Amino acid sequence: MRLFVVLAAWAALLPGLALAAAPLRVCLLTHEGALADKAKGVGFDVDVGRAVAAQMGRAFVPIWIENQAKMTDVDDSDLPLMPLAKGKCDAVPSVPGPEALDEDLKPYVTLSRPYYGAGFEMVGPKGTSANLNDLHGKKVSVQSVTVAHLVAVALGLDWSAQPTPAEQIAALDSHVVDAAIVWGPTLGEFKRAPVAGYTPPSILRWNESFATRTSDAETTKAVDAALAALMDDGKIAALQKANGIPPRAPFAKTFDPGALRMLQLEGAAARVQMVSDKTGAPPIATGAAANPGKTAAAAEPAPAPVAASAEGVSPAVKYEKDPAAVHRGKLIYTGTCGAYCHPASPEAATDAPYLFDCAWKDGGTDEQIHYTITHGVKGTRMVSFAGALSDEDIWKVIAFLRTDSKCKAQTAK
Repeated sequence: MRLFVVLAAWAALLPGLALAAAPLRVCLLTHEGALADKAKGVGFDVDVGRAVAAQMGRAFVPIWIENQAKMTDVDDSDLPLMPLAKGKCDAVPSVPGPEALDEDLKPYVTLSRPYYGAGFEMVGPKGTSANLNDLHGKKVSVQSVTVAHLVAVALGLDWSAQPTPAEQIAALDSHVVDAAIVWGPTLGEFKRAPVAGYTPPSILRWNESFATRTSDAETTKAVDAALAALMDDGKIAALQKANGIPPRAPFAKTFDPGALRMLQLEGAAARVQMVSDKTGAPPIATGAAANPGKTAAAAEPAPAPVAASAEGVSPAVKYEKDPAAVHRGKLIYTGTCGAYCHPASPEAATDAPYLFDCAWKDGGTDEQIHYTITHGVKGTRMVSFAGALSDEDIWKVIAFLRTDSKCKAQTAK
């Protein structure tokens, strides 16, 4: 009987002992600058992987995955998640949240707790503003085909696109640009720090996690516990500093496409303010200022479409005859809609339709368009602008859509 109890106890311990004895194989990209460099065998991901393995009581074994020495976007498809899913390694560091997981990988790959925050950082000479909207009138470098590029377009900045962070830094050093919005984890490679006081806005930041296989529950649990211990001891922050990675803790709020709306509104407001300073026209009212007397909680839109004026005519009709009102509508539309969602041509239409033809998915009368802008469209990227734009400015946007519409020309033919 005693022998049976002893054997049963050993059997219960064996899985844990096997886990402790097995090395932790961590997939790393061969060319990732300050994160990982196979040729030198160094980098933040290398150091964190080694620290996590040590915390787990396992040997650290790097599995190097070849990649191009040029990042195309924050959720780079070069992330070695497929090798992880296929069992070539046990973990992948620096995975920027669920957005990095393709739908076909989600059943097989899971993410640990976030252990640091990363974002597109502002870099520039001393005195550079920490506010993106203060960059109007300056030349700003962005990395092509990244979210930072999209944000620069949406805000109406005077941007210059370079394909790599190295070329962004070169453009900054040669004074081709006045500032650069650079992916933070690359800055250690160039020994650069972000502009003092700058924090990436939520649209430009992510929380980085370790990825493990969903089927490997023991490793997933152990990695999570190891990261928690390393964060509590300040070791993650120390490794960030040692590798020149901006010392960002995990953010409370991260990338959300809806966050771009407020940036666009701020950008549109800034551009209109520049025009207003010259013409005396009033600036765009955003947030609570757009609806005086309403708090944020009370800014819910009405449950029914807005009616036409007392004369039975849409306010947009009046604004169509006023070039200044139409111009204002154009500025607002360009700053909040045109750069991010709605395309400039029918050929480029995706889930966000082209708005200058005769087709309207959710009703094409002025009142129906006003209702759509105010309420948004459930289940789509069309968010509600209630409380963000004043009622008057919404009608001016509609006036711009009408005056710039190709529908009339098509009808005339």
